[in-house]
Amino acid sequence: MGASIERTIPVPSTVYGSSKAALNYITRSIHKEHSSEGFIVFPIHPGMVDTDMGQSAAPLFGMEKLTMSPFQSAEAVFNLVDRATAEQSGRFMSYDGTELPW
Repeated sequence: MGASIERTIPVPSTVYGSSKAALNYITRSIHKEHSSEGFIVFPIHPGMVDTDMGQSAAPLFGMEKLTMSPFQSAEAVFNLVDRATAEQSGRFMSYDGTELPW
């Protein structure tokens, strides 16, 4: 999970991870600046998805094969957004609705 500083992934990912951390910072700032206006904003980890990039990273995480399709990931993300609450705003969320560490 390249966007989490607490759960830094054990692979060379400085550029990828720092771009995701910057996105998290921007999202958190938008939350702080606009939550009083009713905005609900949070970054979402889409899961380990069966894409070319995901499959190339899977062995680095001890996974043989990824089983979540892009459609399943997108459906989970849309469901999370549809059910979003003000309490989730400003937090780092996973596609399954769990909160992740920054």
